[in-house]
Amino acid sequence: MQTFTPNDLMLYVFNECSEEQSLLIQKAMATNVEIKNEVESLQASIQEISTISYSPNPNTMDKIFAQLHPENKLHIV
Repeated sequence: MQTFTPNDLMLYVFNECSEEQSLLIQKAMATNVEIKNEVESLQASIQEISTISYSPNPNTMDKIFAQLHPENKLHIV
């Protein structure tokens, strides 16, 4: 029985593993519910993370722009 590291499964989820490794993981998922559940959990986590939006604090942006352009007092709203 083939064993896979968490890194192997992450590479699979991101389509970064070889075709051979991908086929091995797919076969393992068909027969090993733990591997299938782990891959599905990783995929769900990635899906959740991709929906998070980030924006910098306006004060931070003001400080950055003040250092870049000290002659202009920019304020981002």
